[in-house]
This record gives sequence, structure tokens and C-alpha cells, in this order.
Amino acid sequence: VQAGSVTVTGNSSNATIKSSGPITIAGDVEGGALRGKGSITVEGSVTDTTLDGDSLILKGKSVRAQNLRCTGAIDVSGDLTADLVIGQTVSLSGASITVKAIKATKKVGLGPGKIKVEVVIAPEVQIDGKASGRVTVIEAKNDPSLGRIKGGFSLEEYEDLFGDSQQFLLDRNVSG
Repeated sequence: VQAGSVTVTGNSSNATIKSSGPITIAGDVEGGALRGKGSITVEGSVTDTTLDGDSLILKGKSVRAQNLRCTGAIDVSGDLTADLVIGQTVSLSGASITVKAIKATKKVGLGPGKIKVEVVIAPEVQIDGKASGRVTVIEAKNDPSLGRIKGGFSLEEYEDLFGDSQQFLLDRNVSG
């Protein structure tokens, strides 16, 4: 499907939807790709789908994707499993967040759920006081309050303790 603005009432399975405007799916998305100018909003769960838009608003119970990338805001309110999340601002507020790398050009917000993240890079990182789990490396200009989060090493501290921090980033497809 290729159109100016797309709204799907129901589920999408293995479909590729391209739009010159926003895309809204009022159901679950499995497989395929959603590519649009403007926002991509999914009300249901997302499984193994390529998402490429100016902003991503994912409201379903769970999101499982290799990469979430956009030039604007990423807002995921359900559980998230992903390798890489990149946007201008990233807000992940599900009960379970498992991500290898998160990079934002402005701000990252995490929690209040159980967090398992290997690296977060952003000028500002905020972690909800109710969040628990581990964030191995946090590279930020602010000093985020870790609360019950373990880790939180800067890249410099990681380098001192474990060695090659640049290789650590390359292994996760991000750069400092």
C-alpha cells in the first residue's frame, strides 16, 4: 500500500505500507514494514516489523524489533525488546525494557519498569526512581540518578575497568 495518509483499523501482517503522511495502525503489526513521513502510531503490539518514520508512537502491550530509528521522538509505552533504538528523544516506559543500545540527540527517559540496557548515549538521561535492573554504560552531560539501577558507568570508567570502550560501542552499532 502506498498513500498520502494511512489508517488501518485492525491488524497488519507482513504488509509493506509506504506513506507521504502519517500512518496509524489500530491493531497489532507483525512482519512487513511501515515507512512514512510524519508519525507512525501503532495501538497494538509490534513484532519483527521495520518502522521508519519521523516519529514513532508505540502504545501496545509489547514491541519486538531489531531497530527502532527515526529523526524525531520515539515513545514506547509497552514492553520492549530491541537491539538498537535511535531518535531525537526516546521515552521507554514499559514494564520490561531490554535493549542493547539507545542513542538520542536530545534526551532519553527510562522506566519505571525492569530495565536491561547495555548502553545509553544522550545529552540528557532520566531514569524513573521506581526503575530497577541494569544499564551498563550511560554517556550523558547530566548526572542521572540511578536509584535501583546497577552499572551506569561512563565510557571513560568502562575503559578503565574493562578495556576497549570504542569496541564495546562498535559491537552495539553505536558511536560515542
